[in-house]
Amino acid sequence: MAGELFKKVREEAGLSLESVAGELKIGARFLSLLENSAFEELPACVYTTGYIRQYAQLLGISPEPLLSEYMAHSKMRQTDVKKEKAPLRKGAASSRLILIIPAVITAGALIYFFSPENRTPKEASKIADIYTIPHEKEKVKNLRPDPSESQLPDRPDSSVGGYHLVLSATDTSWLSIEKDGGKNEEVILRAGESREWMSPTGFRLRIGNAGGVRITFNGTDMGVPGERGKALTLRLPEEQHLPGLREAKR
Repeated sequence: MAGELFKKVREEAGLSLESVAGELKIGARFLSLLENSAFEELPACVYTTGYIRQYAQLLGISPEPLLSEYMAHSKMRQTDVKKEKAPLRKGAASSRLILIIPAVITAGALIYFFSPENRTPKEASKIADIYTIPHEKEKVKNLRPDPSESQLPDRPDSSVGGYHLVLSATDTSWLSIEKDGGKNEEVILRAGESREWMSPTGFRLRIGNAGGVRITFNGTDMGVPGERGKALTLRLPEEQHLPGLREAKR
């Protein structure tokens, strides 16, 4: 198993699982699961692939063997799930058929009852009174959306105030963005991708590959915050004038 290679390299380097977990800011349990190729208990694919790349980068080895093993396991797992769901679909179709048959019978009965040839003149008069055609002005309803109604913005609205952060990847990097006094989001940006956020209180960033991300803060291009392959934690706006950022910008 490819995970055993990670464990072997780590032990040969004299690193404990806890020290690696502290350096990468990844739970020691997740690293242990990777080393044992116990993929069923790992989180979503986007996080697990990020963990594999970070771990490999720290150890100085290629992540591809473990990534290939993990992706093959994920595809096999998806195939098994589809096979399990197939009988359920057949059962669902039978259930829908059982529900449709009574509805068809009821509709047929209503059509028969309201059919003109099966009504007396008195019944027809009552039905006409109930279903009086409304006035034309009341019958037509304007279905176009009211332009005054608020619409969700396609991008963060900087008019509400606060801080605007844009992260653009020049190389694959794992990111953790904490904003609004505790709300945390983890993403993996690949080369050429970018994301942006708004926060009234600023940001706390953890970057797995400091040389692979370019920071634009409140419209100012701050460049890359550190060296390629190095992990970095920083706060914005408190640390927006760090010497490392000024040097990276130059």
